Amino acid sequence: MGLLTEPKDEKALAEALVRVLEDPALQRAMGQEGRIKARRYSWRQVALQVLDYYQELLEGMKGTRPVEEKG
Repeated sequence: MGLLTEPKDEKALAEALVRVLEDPALQRAMGQEGRIKARRYSWRQVALQVLDYYQELLEGMKGTRPVEEKG
């Protein structure tokens, strides 16, 4: 959840900020959604995604021949 404004539209940005400042329910909803989204980017979650990606790469390499070095 968020509020979008046109780029370089200072009046629209000010109105959006005032709207959030004056609406406690909107503040709570935006805060709750922000916390949920932030969990997706915790170090643990990011590390698990990287490990999953490496595992997929390794599984995709099964049965392939290693590249021979020349020298």
